[in-house]
Order: sequence, then structure tokens, then C-alpha cells
Amino acid sequence: MEPAYVYRQPYFYGGSEYDQPLSLSAVPPQVLEGASCQGLGSIRSVEFVNRNGREFYRCVVYGARGLLDVRVDTGGRVLSVEAY
Repeated sequence: MEPAYVYRQPYFYGGSEYDQPLSLSAVPPQVLEGASCQGLGSIRSVEFVNRNGREFYRCVVYGARGLLDVRVDTGGRVLSVEAY
């Protein structure tokens, strides 16, 4: 029996704007380093986001301060950190 692979469809907001959930293995290493170098906690989930032509990764991080939304650009630079 072969394994069944399940891929989640991206969330489209109209035009070219979308959020695409990713597995951690599909995220570029520089993005994971950028999100984890802040020492905020462990990465729980990652989405690739396209908004108004800007592309970035939204990482949900769980740490001592609770859940955080860490946005990282495609080069690994942290754009923002917000609490849920």
C-alpha cells in the first residue's frame, strides 16, 4: 500500500493574494533561522504569504510569552513580531 499525500490548498483572497500553509521541511533554511534566531520559542506552523506583491513567511512561534506571529522575508530577515 502506498502512502497518501495530502496537500492543503492555498487561501486565496482575490487577485494574486494568498496564504499557503507549508510543512517545516518545505521552508527555506534562512527563513527558519530568521524566525528561530530571536530565541522566542519553537516554530509551530509556517505559511507563505503574498500581499500586494510582497512575499513573506508567517511563522507561529510558541514560547514563554505565549503564541507569537513572526513575519520573515524570503531572505531570512525578521519583519515583525506580534503577540496573538
